[in-house]
Amino acid sequence: MVEESLTNKVAIVTGARRGIGKAIALKLAREGAKVAITDINKEDCEEVIKEIEKLGGEGLALKLDVTNEEEIGEVVETTKEKFGRIDILVNNAGIIDIEEIGDSSKINKILEVNLKGVLRSCNAVIPTMVEQKTEKLLISLR
Repeated sequence: MVEESLTNKVAIVTGARRGIGKAIALKLAREGAKVAITDINKEDCEEVIKEIEKLGGEGLALKLDVTNEEEIGEVVETTKEKFGRIDILVNNAGIIDIEEIGDSSKINKILEVNLKGVLRSCNAVIPTMVEQKTEKLLISLR
């Protein structure tokens, strides 16, 4: 398998302030991508950007609640303004609390983030990818 270079590619990673999302974002940066780090807590995202900059990479820290379509739109527009394009979307944001599975209001919140958040993010990013004639739609799901 031939690996493609991520140099000058632009990625948005949701849920990237810690854990798997942070690891994915750092890997993308090491491979040359410019990365928009998004999560509920912008200050934590800024800490990830510091790590990316230490690697010699470039990033952008943005607050994002994937249940909020307006915020998703703002992330897409800000990323395009800063980097000029979007090539990769990593849908990593997710929540779970096993103890609350029986509570229907909690299940709805889990679905809003884990399922509908992915759909909202894809719906916001794919038109940009189509418009810029991205050869491959690189969208990752958690």
